[in-house]
Formats: sequence, structure tokens, C-alpha cells
Amino acid sequence: MLRGFLDPGYYKLARNWILRGACGVVGTIGVIWATDWQLILDWVLYINESLRMTNQGVSTVAQWAKNLD
Repeated sequence: MLRGFLDPGYYKLARNWILRGACGVVGTIGVIWATDWQLILDWVLYINESLRMTNQGVSTVAQWAKNLD
């Protein structure tokens, strides 16, 4: 599919970048899965609003900050 749109040199580059991009996506999802996913996803605005609704407005960071006192 890419061969019809790209020259041979650019086709090789695109193939390499697709593989590296896929590995990056898998690695990012693996890091989120292995760590506290809710703490990381607090930075994503759409998901953050959904998590606030399910947790009655108390995020993981807020709970952690309360425990410091």
C-alpha cells in the first residue's frame, strides 16, 4: 500500500518508522500498565474527568497528599 505513494527510499524509511512507532506505543502502554495507571492518566483531560466522576472528585494525588500530614 505504501509503495504506490512513496519512492523506494522513502518506503524503506516509512517501514522502519512504523516498526519503531509500534514499539513505542507498546512500551508506553506497558509502562502505564506496570505503574499506577490512574496517577499517570490524571494528566489526560478526557480520562481525568471520567475518573473524577467515578471517584467523587478525589484523585490519587489528593489522597496521597492527605496522607503526608
